Amino acid sequence: VIRIRFDRPIGPGFPAYELEACLASFVEAELRFAGQFFKEEGVMDYIAYRKNGVLPGASSDAHNDVSEDQQQQQQQQHSRDTKQDVLLVSRVAATLEALCRAEFAGTMRGGEADAKLQGLLDGGVDFRFVSPPESSGFGGGSTITVAVDFRPALDVEDRISDRVDGRIQSLRKVMAEMDKKLLQKLPAVERQGNEDRHPCTLLARVVSGLDWQRGLSRITGREGHDRVRCMTCRFLNDDCSTDVPRAQDVRHALKRLPSFVFTTKLVLGREDRGGRSWEARVTSLLEGIAGTRGGECFIYASTDVGDRLHLMLYSQPEWLSAAADRICTYAQGGQSAPLLSSMVGLGRVAKGLQVIDPPVGAARKIEAVSSVWSLLDYFLGDDGLVENSSGCDADRAMESTTGPAPGIAPTGKRLRWATGGSERVKAAPAPVRSTPVLPKDYEAARSLFRAYCAFEELRDFVDF
Repeated sequence: VIRIRFDRPIGPGFPAYELEACLASFVEAELRFAGQFFKEEGVMDYIAYRKNGVLPGASSDAHNDVSEDQQQQQQQQHSRDTKQDVLLVSRVAATLEALCRAEFAGTMRGGEADAKLQGLLDGGVDFRFVSPPESSGFGGGSTITVAVDFRPALDVEDRISDRVDGRIQSLRKVMAEMDKKLLQKLPAVERQGNEDRHPCTLLARVVSGLDWQRGLSRITGREGHDRVRCMTCRFLNDDCSTDVPRAQDVRHALKRLPSFVFTTKLVLGREDRGGRSWEARVTSLLEGIAGTRGGECFIYASTDVGDRLHLMLYSQPEWLSAAADRICTYAQGGQSAPLLSSMVGLGRVAKGLQVIDPPVGAARKIEAVSSVWSLLDYFLGDDGLVENSSGCDADRAMESTTGPAPGIAPTGKRLRWATGGSERVKAAPAPVRSTPVLPKDYEAARSLFRAYCAFEELRDFVDF
């Protein structure tokens, strides 16, 4: 009985019986691969594989029909780690050697040892779950407990123990010269000898030493990994099993985030006091900022008795910084405003505005939204965020013909004005709670979204 711990979750809803069958198939495929080096031409196959990366039997594939297992193995050749395979072959050799002398050691009867030896060469092994997979508690990983045993073959080759023993000795001499440095990486208990080890103990050592992360990646990447539920897949817009180290880095970074949505505050003043209201004056500007690609955001606006405009911007960190920078660029005020930007587009609307807080050169205060759902409910809950079972392509088609689709924020809903207007003595409180974050944490979040985030529109980020 062995326990295998994965540093990432297997996935909710994955049937235990299906997972058991997939992992058993992976174990059998690995044993069949190693068993080929103990066949008649196994030593030559091993030398060719170690020198040129040629899989056993590849030279004759052009003249003979290739089985599905061989085709699949050849397609996965690039994913194999030759260093890991050296350790696998060494452990399988120790197990086969123990089976060859099992009759003389008194651990098995002769016929029983030969049948199990033949079964191991053919990749036969009994692999079953002792208990269902469970959370390991180590960073959201999973742990499985399995029982392994030999599966005796029904058709046994004559004098198989003598023949395999001779092949093992020949292969060991080759490995001693070609893989001396790699074999030194084996644990000391394996290098000291296995004469007193039971064959079942050595089989468990072989199974526990397999490249289980690669096996799990193959399973989840091809046979049932739910890319819709997996937030890492959706964040990357790619199957997380295609690049496991990258997916693990992204998953761990996402877990360390204080929130997916951040907020910052800007206070604006204007030169044309006493004219139109702030809402009439800057609505088109703010809606344009909120809907600009690469800086889409939600904006909560309120005014105070001093005729100042208080803006709370909400978005993912990279877009939030872009939106705040864009507002500050437009709202230069006075003679410092760029000539072209003050003549056309949003720059013309922003002419005469100036940023009061934060002062020029001062860092913005960034906070993390405590409840993202409350924020979405505030901006989209009235008539925007309703259940919609259609796909994203259908949503876009609907939006292009009849306006924004249900469940997606139209541009107008991204801007909300506080009630009370200019009658307020001070700005309205923020619609949702937020907590301050350190600048280094915010920059780390920006780097994560800048490097890996695949969302190009706010509608996709809202769905995430």
